[in-house]
Amino acid sequence: MYIRLAVENDRRQIAELIAEAFERDFSVLTKDMCNVANAMENGIELSQFYVAIEDDHVVGIAAINDNKKRAMRCDRDAYLKNFGWFFGRVALWDLRKEFEKPFHFLDDTCYVEFCAVKKEYRRKRIFTALLQYLIEHTKYREFTLDVLNINPHAKEGYEKVGYKVYGQVREPLGFIKGYQFRWLMHYVKE
Repeated sequence: MYIRLAVENDRRQIAELIAEAFERDFSVLTKDMCNVANAMENGIELSQFYVAIEDDHVVGIAAINDNKKRAMRCDRDAYLKNFGWFFGRVALWDLRKEFEKPFHFLDDTCYVEFCAVKKEYRRKRIFTALLQYLIEHTKYREFTLDVLNINPHAKEGYEKVGYKVYGQVREPLGFIKGYQFRWLMHYVKE
């Protein structure tokens, strides 16, 4: 297994992994994860994604956002086509806030998101390897992220690498989304 910056040939596999890993989140919009992958595919900013490769397949992903660029943008036409008229608009309303809101970080700080490993490759330290790769091979000194309260295993994985919880934020409409809050975490290089 090795890790590298994503390239165009990875785009579809990244979209499929996003759909698989965040199926619970997207199931409010559609039960068809192929539609989720179709909706996400063109919005992926490859220059912000890192991929773990095994046997020529993307088995893990992590994305970095900074004060200049976000890892994902919303593709209105793809959302409407794949989620339908109503849910496509709901997705645009909700995901634009999530994916496109600018970050106001210092140049040495980034926000990590879309950390995911294919189900059949979990428990093989790929998640840890991706996080360590970002720390060791990117220009950033401080890494921030958030974790949903329904995902304590991810929180533990981040803590193993050295991330610390520094707060939590209640989730608006959490009763609809299925979670109540997000843990805010960060890692600072010494």
